[in-house]
Amino acid sequence: MVVAVRLTDSPSVDSASGQGSAGAAPNIVVIQTDDQTVESMRVMKRTRRLIGRRGTTFTNHFASWPECCPSRVTLLTGQYAHNHGVLGNPKAEFGGFENFANQRNTLPVWLQQRDYVTAHLGKYVNGYGLGRAKRSIPPGWDRWYTGVSHTVQDVYGYVQNENGELVRYGARKRDFKQDLITRQAQRLIRRHARPDGSRGPPLYLQVDYTAPHLAGPQTRRQPPRRCERAAYPAPRDAKRFRNARMPRDPSFNERDVSDKPASIRALAPLGKDEIANSKRRYRCRLASLLSVDRGVGRIVRELREAGALQSSFVIFTSDNGYLLGEHRVPEGKALAYEPSIQVPLMVRGPGVEPGAKRSELTVNVDLGRTIARLAGADPGRVLDGRNLLSDPESGGRDVLIETNLYQGLRTEDWLWVEYENGERELYDMQADPKQLESMHDEPQTAAVRAELAARLDELRDCEGAECR
Repeated sequence: MVVAVRLTDSPSVDSASGQGSAGAAPNIVVIQTDDQTVESMRVMKRTRRLIGRRGTTFTNHFASWPECCPSRVTLLTGQYAHNHGVLGNPKAEFGGFENFANQRNTLPVWLQQRDYVTAHLGKYVNGYGLGRAKRSIPPGWDRWYTGVSHTVQDVYGYVQNENGELVRYGARKRDFKQDLITRQAQRLIRRHARPDGSRGPPLYLQVDYTAPHLAGPQTRRQPPRRCERAAYPAPRDAKRFRNARMPRDPSFNERDVSDKPASIRALAPLGKDEIANSKRRYRCRLASLLSVDRGVGRIVRELREAGALQSSFVIFTSDNGYLLGEHRVPEGKALAYEPSIQVPLMVRGPGVEPGAKRSELTVNVDLGRTIARLAGADPGRVLDGRNLLSDPESGGRDVLIETNLYQGLRTEDWLWVEYENGERELYDMQADPKQLESMHDEPQTAAVRAELAARLDELRDCEGAECR
């Protein structure tokens, strides 16, 4: 099935690319959270109103490698991890920032070549800022306000590299990291966002909040103390969601895992204390997102006050999802289950249909191609993704899910997973969206398994158009 592209008619927009008809490239703001599930979007009312309702929501968007570091490099390269080479977080073989090769050929470099002012805020690629590299700034960035590795998840008492200088923040309310990132984003927009219809360099701003990731150890903590060893909200949100009900669908603490791989079968059912801890972490994660939601509101307002909103694209997403009790997994990611691989994606901007919901499969490798196309940039890499806003082939695709332990294929109807140790999983995503019953051993699925295995073989080492 081919899904028609839905761009509204606008005299100022070239519907093939999103660029202004006079050739003026738009401002582009990418807002990325850390370990956020689609379900948690329910508490982000401003984000849903200002980006979702004013733009398009992609309801089946996936992280191809559902782990922070590979996913973040995918955004910066437009490539699956097997092509960009960062295969895991730090400590994994070929994982982390140290394995991010050819950084002179990335999205911000391509945008600089199109005369963009490029700016990064918050968390970059896991492992950035170790040792002597703390003061280094990767190629392509004109403005740099980025957390260094040893404190990157802390929300108080953290260190940032700010344009080559190391700045340490304390434990005051004003130092709360998500709020600082928002203030810095507002200043950059005031200084560098090109107003609608004007000349001069446009702004590419990448805002990487660390919520709702598990926060680092807190010293001289602000409230709430209940969120120690969990995501940490702003002090003003300390009492929010203290009694919020945690989703408890049948996948939570799944009763029968006999169909699952050995690593899941080895997990005991969650006990009373573990369930209570899951609830606590869930509530803290929701509360931590409120500061991000306010930040989105302030970023959009700043664009409007700068007279730049109508010519700007704003993209909201997350690097990967998160498991919190599903299939007996107390907490984690990188597994081929929907809460881990599915992530939010909303886009607003010139010509993007307001209030639309698009259900075709999309994947984070699409973001690099889309942003480059919006900017009129010339990528120096072979890009694996599609242009989310104008490619005519926006439907009927397979999405590759890959880690060091498995390769998987997500289609509109199925999820097929092949593990390196020979184990398999197969889920009918229409009949069994919670992935309760793997059908990998059932005789009636033999033909489906053979077809999906062949299609996965085509993608596991794909490059460029082969991936699309």
